[in-house]
Amino acid sequence: ASVAWWALYKDQQLAQLLQQLESSNQNLRAAEAAWREAHALVRGSRSALYPKASGQLSSARQGNDIGAGKTNEIAIGLSWQLDVWGQIRRQVEASQAQAQASAAEWASVRLSQQSELVQNYFQLRVLDEEARLLDATLEAYERSLRTTENRYKAGMVTRADVSQALTQLKNAQVQRLELAWRRARFEHAIALLVGSTPNAVQITPLESVPELPALPLTVPSTLLERRPDIAVAERRVMAANAEVGVAQTAYFPDLVLSANGGYRGSNLADWISVPNRVG
Repeated sequence: ASVAWWALYKDQQLAQLLQQLESSNQNLRAAEAAWREAHALVRGSRSALYPKASGQLSSARQGNDIGAGKTNEIAIGLSWQLDVWGQIRRQVEASQAQAQASAAEWASVRLSQQSELVQNYFQLRVLDEEARLLDATLEAYERSLRTTENRYKAGMVTRADVSQALTQLKNAQVQRLELAWRRARFEHAIALLVGSTPNAVQITPLESVPELPALPLTVPSTLLERRPDIAVAERRVMAANAEVGVAQTAYFPDLVLSANGGYRGSNLADWISVPNRVG
């Protein structure tokens, strides 16, 4: 089950983005489709444990010197492969392990996409904080430039001092533009993760960087058992072991019980009569 671990950050905007990721992320949809396919294969493997019935309805027109006639035929077949050596059971076991691996892969993709979104989100917030500091620096540089220009008009400084103050301001303005460009990149990456177009996701700046939760200094080793990638590897080994059992049953003959029967006649009403029975 998915755990809302991001609630520790107490950021409502981040929580909304993660909810949108859950419903619209294309990688998550592909992983879910693979999981559904694996479950369908489990049902297909399990169906081999039961008898199989088949039917066929045909009609043929025959002709000779006397005249032409029409023959109708219906055939019914029933077969059942006896799972004496456990071939089908091991195949079902392999399919179930593959389905469990697909579920773990789905969880792994979810965690990976969530982590990537959270990292991009906090990188964006760090850039917002840098932008606030740089904006304050720009205001200081603008005041410094005005002061230097006034002092130059009063003959207290040289033209070189004015040029230096102007260069300092222009460099800071370039840095501000670069921050805006880097922020837009993180915003577009978040839009891709939540399945939206870049212009559809607008993340408003906050007054401060969200506070990080307190993390324990040590964690139990049992947390490794909750890692989806470890679960995937474990289930793959189980599936491979079951497939080895399926391959071993090839040494033994297949035992299949089958029966066939049907009716043939020129008139549909005569199909149920005993003389017209075949097989």
